[in-house]
Amino acid sequence: MIEKMSFVTLAGPKTEIDYLVDHYLSKHDIHLENALSELSSAEQFTTFTEENPFKAMLTKSRELMLLVKNPEKATISKINVNKAQKFIDKIDEQIDDIRTEVANLEKQMDALNQDYAVLAPFKTLNYSLKGIYDMEFFKYRFGKIPRSEFDKFESYLDPDINAIFISTLNDTDFVYGVFFAPLDYFDEVEKDFHNIRFDEIAIPKKYKGFPNDECLEIANKKTEIEEKKKQKEQEIKEARKMALAGYPIEQIASQMHRAHKTIQNYLNPDFSVTNGHYNVRIPGKLAPYENEVIKLRSQGLTYPQIHDIICKKGYTGSVASLRMFMQKERTRMHEQKETEKPHSEYVQRKSLCQLVYKKLEDIGTITVKQYQEVLKKYPLLSELYTLTKDFCNVIFSKNPTKIDEWINAAQKYDIPELQTFINGIKKDITAVKNGIIYSYNNGLAEGSVNKIKVIKRVMYGRNSFELLKAKVLFGELFHIKFN
Repeated sequence: MIEKMSFVTLAGPKTEIDYLVDHYLSKHDIHLENALSELSSAEQFTTFTEENPFKAMLTKSRELMLLVKNPEKATISKINVNKAQKFIDKIDEQIDDIRTEVANLEKQMDALNQDYAVLAPFKTLNYSLKGIYDMEFFKYRFGKIPRSEFDKFESYLDPDINAIFISTLNDTDFVYGVFFAPLDYFDEVEKDFHNIRFDEIAIPKKYKGFPNDECLEIANKKTEIEEKKKQKEQEIKEARKMALAGYPIEQIASQMHRAHKTIQNYLNPDFSVTNGHYNVRIPGKLAPYENEVIKLRSQGLTYPQIHDIICKKGYTGSVASLRMFMQKERTRMHEQKETEKPHSEYVQRKSLCQLVYKKLEDIGTITVKQYQEVLKKYPLLSELYTLTKDFCNVIFSKNPTKIDEWINAAQKYDIPELQTFINGIKKDITAVKNGIIYSYNNGLAEGSVNKIKVIKRVMYGRNSFELLKAKVLFGELFHIKFN
């Protein structure tokens, strides 16, 4: 006689139901019936709300596995659920204090790295941060300007703008610096800087000294943290050495002034000073769909549209999780792109301008190799340098016909500034040729005019023609008498 079985509730992953039927129920003389046939109406259906009682333990065990070196080589032994739970709780309790201590050190290191990254571009600023913060009549902004915009900086801004910009670092992508403006004009100046894509950088107010000194202090703190981690590693070696010598854990703990539990952790071969959780990403609900999300987003689909697509495939998370994932992915891709970008050197425009009137060996901010690379990349620059040196030779050649040859050679370059210079020479060609032929010049007159203007500026506010005349004549007498 076959009796009907009573209904039983089976809770577990749906993928395991077939396994349960094939390996257990099918071995017995059991008749499986459709559950729907036993229900008189759909009103008897209720939502199954019971949570997996082992979910928390499973999550904790996965986190602990991240701390194990080479988990694939670990020995696996069968134990029941209660023993497994007690074992996991015990291990988690033992490593909790070490994990917390090392995590705090790593958080401090991260905070210092972030502050250093903010302050480093301004290390050449020769002003204390506290002095800048305490300015009474001026406001300031630290930030960076894209290189492409900075090249237009001087021509874009009004020469009479009520602001000062101090450049502190020039790299391949940005120019870092700080601008100052009076309180009454600050809003107007700030708009001008925003128009050239000035990106503000917030300096932590806890730093008050010179940026370079603060960076050195941060570096010292980072060294101290590294020393603490090394000290902890040394303690672990000493504890293990004492244990091999036969000392009991209680005696080791007493001599090293550490807790019994800490010494147990030190003696664990798999123990590491670095927290296994740190910077380790635990897979979430979105993990199986990440590549698809990136692909769909690159095709221009909105987040709600992507959410609808992957929900049909089993995703149970929110739209906000998609946005957060893509934001982190963009940051990761940008950092990867920056690390893969080939290193390039930046040569200051000021150094290239100095080559017009200085020798290469007299300029300390550009090397011979950099100079050769610049000329190779910009051949026109090489021709202009040659043109400039030829002009210098013409001026001191005493041969006025060479200026005509130089003008003919320079006119083939379609450079507005150069053409303006040539037109100026043509308008006053007789005077230019006389300057080449004769050694006379107006330097003496210009020097006298400059000297009189300096005397006037020194006497500003108490000047009169009689006093000015007396001081000029006295200066000439002094010059004659002592020279």
